[in-house]
Amino acid sequence: MLGDDVQIISVDDHVIEHPRVWTDRVASKFKDDAPRIERAEDGNDWWIYEGQKAGNFALNAVAGKDPKDFGMDPRSYDDMLPGCYDISDRIKDMNTEGVHAQLCFPNFGGFAGSTFQKSKDFALANECTRAYNDFIIEEWCAYDPGRQIPLAGLPYWDVEETVKEMKRTADKGVKSWTFPELPDRIGLPSWHTDHWNPVFEFAQEANIPLSLHFGSGG
Repeated sequence: MLGDDVQIISVDDHVIEHPRVWTDRVASKFKDDAPRIERAEDGNDWWIYEGQKAGNFALNAVAGKDPKDFGMDPRSYDDMLPGCYDISDRIKDMNTEGVHAQLCFPNFGGFAGSTFQKSKDFALANECTRAYNDFIIEEWCAYDPGRQIPLAGLPYWDVEETVKEMKRTADKGVKSWTFPELPDRIGLPSWHTDHWNPVFEFAQEANIPLSLHFGSGG
């Protein structure tokens, strides 16, 4: 670890959600359609959402690999460092790398929730967003609050629900919200309208920033 007078804080790290993030947290009526992991015959793990394959870790879980082995091939939890999805191992890896603190973006849901924006059932999408936020705040970041910075997602397809979730997570101690950097590229109103004013107003009131990850908005 570096000395106390020189601390690295990374604001573009990622978390691979463990298989029970949603199955442990969503209401029973959403259990059948909520994200869950299924292992395919070839040994790779796939997220299943609303009854359909909805993604694999692939290039998002190459920590510890030689760069020549990076690729988009599907993989399983067995084929990645535990620190990708286990917070106790993540802290150990941070110690090895000399990283004091991290702000982690989601994996399955997309950098800013793009997976849930494409849902057939937006009540389910809202529930899944809340469940992820409870995981990241109450489990991932609560393990060592001085080392993990809580970044929550938002149901930005519905401004009223977005502000409601902003208020709920602000009360839980969130430090930032991930948001699409160009909403007009993904079928939503532009920043240059008054559509997002309630979002800006609450963020300003709470003094909590939005974090815009390239690739989340088209």
